Amino acid sequence: MRPAGSRRRSFSRTRSRSGALVFYGGHVDTGSGGLLTITGDVTTHVNSANQAAVIDGHLDLNGATRTFTVENGGLASDLTVNATVNSGSLIKDGD
Repeated sequence: MRPAGSRRRSFSRTRSRSGALVFYGGHVDTGSGGLLTITGDVTTHVNSANQAAVIDGHLDLNGATRTFTVENGGLASDLTVNATVNSGSLIKDGD
């Protein structure tokens, strides 16, 4: 899945599964009743709109260790994870 720019992907009240998440800015939100399960790593890239990537709601790491690679842009925070994260662990990589 590739959220980009000001796009917002909403999964409210649904259960969705994705391989890797690749961000060029953008926003993924499961809402209070949804769940996004990822089976791959998360990567953020700097984008021309200088927007941070955001993950809100509920994020399931599918029982594995996932690497969150964050490319260093001009923002104080290039990736913000406000989601409840369960079923696994994460490693932060990048600047």
